[in-house]
Amino acid sequence: MSTIPSRIAAARCYIGGEPTPSIAEVSLPNVEFAATELRSFATAGTVETTDPADLQAMEATFQGRPFAGALRKLLKPGRTTDVDVRFSVADYDTEAGVTVQRPCRAVMKCQGKSSENPSVMGGQEDNSEVTVSVSYYKLVVGDDEVHELDPANFVAKVDGEDLLSDVRDNL
Repeated sequence: MSTIPSRIAAARCYIGGEPTPSIAEVSLPNVEFAATELRSFATAGTVETTDPADLQAMEATFQGRPFAGALRKLLKPGRTTDVDVRFSVADYDTEAGVTVQRPCRAVMKCQGKSSENPSVMGGQEDNSEVTVSVSYYKLVVGDDEVHELDPANFVAKVDGEDLLSDVRDNL
């Protein structure tokens, strides 16, 4: 099957296992591994390499109705909150000529970091925003595990490959 991803058809966010209809948007964490420059007599120049054991800090952002209980649950520094974002991606199957839905999930362990609240004005519709630190992040698209990242436990799985199994075995 050859597909073209077209759009997110629907989404739902669960915070602490509870559905949260007041969440309007979730910006999932960016994934960045630290880069190191290598230069030696064995190279013709500088080579940049990344280290799966050196994952940069991750954060996510949640936007929702001002002062909603769901956002308050996220803003608890020093306390971890489980978050599960489920969404359906509509892909166009070029061979069959139909749109198919693929289930997706982003599972995170989060700690509150900051909050941006709207200004208060009569009749105004606005969103609040909460930014969280992410200590665990797993993204699954359809049947494919895109990545599972758990720096505290030396887990960095990307596209199904466990990149830190040797490191865990060495400890």
